[in-house]
Order: sequence, then C-alpha cells, then structure tokens
Amino acid sequence: MTLYPKPLLTDEDLAELTGYDPDQVKRQLRWLKENRVPFTLRRDGRPRTTWGAYERAMENVGGAASEPNFDALRARAAQNQPSSK
Repeated sequence: MTLYPKPLLTDEDLAELTGYDPDQVKRQLRWLKENRVPFTLRRDGRPRTTWGAYERAMENVGGAASEPNFDALRARAAQNQPSSK
C-alpha cells in the first residue's frame, strides 16, 4: 500500500482519477459507484474519499476502467509537501 502525504483525495485528484472535471460531479459519482469506490458527500454535494478506499476498490476489481497516472499524482503530492528548512 502506498502512503500519501494527505489521506483524502483533492478535487483535482478525483478529476484525474475519474477523468471528469471537478464541475462534473454527477459523472464523478457515477464513476466512483461503477468502480465500487466508497465515498461520502460533502456539504457542497461533491464526493469525498480516501486514497486507501480508492486503492482497496481497485484491488478488488482488478483495476479501474482507465488507469490513472500514479507517477503524476505522486509527483504532485511530493510538490505539495512542506519543505523542511
């Protein structure tokens, strides 16, 4: 299991994983349901899930219909880490 600096997926992470922009909430929700990724709804109606929930779902179904670019996600996560000065 991969460790991520922040356990919750951001709106940008969800957009990259699902292939749908953050303003396409209904499509993101459909993708999450179809791929059996557990999520909750935030007050604004957008989905919220964790990296762990996503990874467990992908392990159970043998992978997503369209694989996300994990290297790009990890690079972005590394950029968002506070620098130790």
